Amino acid sequence: MLSAELMDDGRKLAIRFLNDYGREIILPSPSPFIFLDLDGKPLYSVISAQILTRVKAGDRRDWVIDLFEIGVYKHISKGFVIKFSILEPRDEIYLIIRR
Repeated sequence: MLSAELMDDGRKLAIRFLNDYGREIILPSPSPFIFLDLDGKPLYSVISAQILTRVKAGDRRDWVIDLFEIGVYKHISKGFVIKFSILEPRDEIYLIIRR
């Protein structure tokens, strides 16, 4: 399950992933998400090494992203999409964030 919450008047975004797959999964990197505009065009991709990250069944991962700091804040007045990638099992989760 993927959830997100805007904080600090929309300046920061808290992302939470809970592994509810019932088994260990593998993420392609420690920050396996990109931000897209509402038309599907990429806005921001976290630069990270391709380090396979295992998440046990029932475990949670949390991230807090400063949207202003990464330059995305001014481009997301109507909203944006988070694309979250899972390597094993192969899956993608899309979450729309409205402002």
